[in-house]
Amino acid sequence: MTSLASVAGHLNVEVDGASVSVRTLLEDMRLVAFRFKIPLQESPLQVYFSAVPFSPASSAFHRLFVNKRPSGVPAPQVVRGGWTDWKGGMDAPNGCVKGAAFSPDRSRIAAACSDQRVMVLDASTGSEVQAMVGHAGWVNSAAFSGDGRFLVSGSDDRTVRVWEMATGRAVARLEGHTDWVTAVAFSPDGQLVASGGYDRTMRVWRVSTGKVTHAIKTRSQPLVAIAFSESGEQVKGWDGVSKVVWDLHSGRLAATPEADPRLHAGSVVNSGAGWAESRHFAVRFWMPPEFWGEHLIVSGPLLVAYGAGTFLIVKHSFLGV
Repeated sequence: MTSLASVAGHLNVEVDGASVSVRTLLEDMRLVAFRFKIPLQESPLQVYFSAVPFSPASSAFHRLFVNKRPSGVPAPQVVRGGWTDWKGGMDAPNGCVKGAAFSPDRSRIAAACSDQRVMVLDASTGSEVQAMVGHAGWVNSAAFSGDGRFLVSGSDDRTVRVWEMATGRAVARLEGHTDWVTAVAFSPDGQLVASGGYDRTMRVWRVSTGKVTHAIKTRSQPLVAIAFSESGEQVKGWDGVSKVVWDLHSGRLAATPEADPRLHAGSVVNSGAGWAESRHFAVRFWMPPEFWGEHLIVSGPLLVAYGAGTFLIVKHSFLGV
């Protein structure tokens, strides 16, 4: 008796202008049902929100559904690779990535690495284009200046360094922290740098002189994120539990914090277990485990997931423009 699988192997359907065996298509459908069981149980539309964007572009399933989305559903981004070698993003830089940041034009990603370097990656390919070398300990955080000409980094060697992108040269070495530096940021005008770390202080430095303009004792937990407000008059810190805001004029906690989203910048919320909620389109989508990381940063349609041995660059139409 002829098996159904044997018959399916001899039947073909047209997919994206090419002939594909029914057996191949059924196998892809099986993989989709297995891999995307969680979102598909929530809603059939998750086929377009989650399964199509995060399925390999070479798969028969992706090619069949990519142009059949309902009206109003944005076109999904193509993910490279096949089912067996699917990584969903780019290869991780050398060493564990402790922090990451986008350049203002989204063309570059700075990766703060445990191998004591700050790697600069091409956001479209994930390839290394530059490396800043000079720290003597793990690099925990990095941030670009508003004009993209400079990069600041903080390290376990207790220093904050400012790098010139054009040359890769360190133009400032800021010393004063007495323990690991875990968070750094540029002011909007690029004249100041804020830093925080395990010595439980927040420091503001003037880049041109290397001098501290403010040194403020933080709460009991070290800062893991820091950012200036849009006006540059306030600095916001996040210790993993709560957010605090300092007014630079008074050096005290701000009574009326400015509304500013940049400390948790981006149009996506990592809601756990693979789910991410897009504020831009008021929908949520599910990312397979290959995309999960301890941290997410977003700029326009680009998402970087990093931490716990993960470093992935994802482009998804639901993230924005």
